[in-house]
Amino acid sequence: MDNENVSLESRAEQIDLGLSSFFAGIYKWMAIGVFMSALFAGITIYTHAFDFIFSAQIFFYGLIGIELLLVFGIQIIINKVTPQIATALFLAYAAVNGVTMSVIFAIYSIDTIIQTFAGAIVLYIVLAVMGYRTKMDLSSWGAVLAPTTIAIIVMSFLNMLIFHSSLFNMVISVVVLIVFSALTIYDNQAYKAIYHGVKNDEKNYGRYTILGALHMYINFVAIFQSLLSLFGGGRD
Repeated sequence: MDNENVSLESRAEQIDLGLSSFFAGIYKWMAIGVFMSALFAGITIYTHAFDFIFSAQIFFYGLIGIELLLVFGIQIIINKVTPQIATALFLAYAAVNGVTMSVIFAIYSIDTIIQTFAGAIVLYIVLAVMGYRTKMDLSSWGAVLAPTTIAIIVMSFLNMLIFHSSLFNMVISVVVLIVFSALTIYDNQAYKAIYHGVKNDEKNYGRYTILGALHMYINFVAIFQSLLSLFGGGRD
């Protein structure tokens, strides 16, 4: 009986270590993606690329189109590509997103961006830990959060192209903060379940490490941008 208890405890420890390793991989690549975005945002704002890209709306919207193609494409083809290709596509998305995000340097001061970024990290960590630790079954959240995310994208484009309303933009920012905070909690629980389905499959393990990094990256960037929009003010 004692040997059986020791065996169960040993297996539980192995599962915890495997799960921790899986999440470490997800967050390693998420951090690399955030760094890639920051690097490309910096390169864009401090070179003539910024003036070129934002000199005509067609260039900016073209980049937005590439972003959407990459972010939805990765999720659609994730089971058909190698982990290496999935990684390359994720880094390409992070780089393009960095270019489009470079506009924040023209709107907000460096101090504001750094302070908001730090605040977003703290909030994100709290939400991620909540999702990882909670015993509640959050699987039903997906049915609400997925269509809400699509609605946010549509409304953001409508405001950008038609309404140009600062009040509407504030409302969208509040909704984004709420929805992507919930998604952070949801995704961290969801990837615990995903781990148990891919832990013995090397290819799928690698693929879903990158897909997890993509989801966590999107959640973090959305939280950061919404906080910046709500509390960043602008350049003095």
